[in-house]
Amino acid sequence: MKPPRQAGKRSAGAARSTPSGAKAAALPAVVASPSWLRRTAAGGVIDLAVIPNAKRSEWAGLHDGALRLRLAAPPVDGAANQAVLRWLAKDVGVRVADLELISGHSARRKRVALACDFVLLASWQDSVERRLQDLIAAAQPGASTDIDGEPGADAG
Repeated sequence: MKPPRQAGKRSAGAARSTPSGAKAAALPAVVASPSWLRRTAAGGVIDLAVIPNAKRSEWAGLHDGALRLRLAAPPVDGAANQAVLRWLAKDVGVRVADLELISGHSARRKRVALACDFVLLASWQDSVERRLQDLIAAAQPGASTDIDGEPGADAG
């Protein structure tokens, strides 16, 4: 009869290799993808929830697992689609040709394929997550805002 195995220990024959082998050690620490970003061999796919006709283009948080983007372009004749690609290319730091709208051509929910290297994608993901955290912190109770949402004014 074999003695029971202790938790956390493996026998010499039970060693497992990672699918990527030695490459796993060379990857940056940020490996987990948020719900709005799926990594692909060529880069990633970004899920967006676009709000057209905004005052300015900016990230506005998350909506149902997608990045919410306020967009300063009307949803007329594909103008919003082109504006999404131009704004996203500038935000990521790639050419517009490196982006492709793969779904949502006439909808507010869009999926955009992004061709870039892993390091750039991880860096951009980190910057977006920091901006989202800043949005959350600004919306916390205790942040002084008036009824219109302008900072600094008291309601009373």
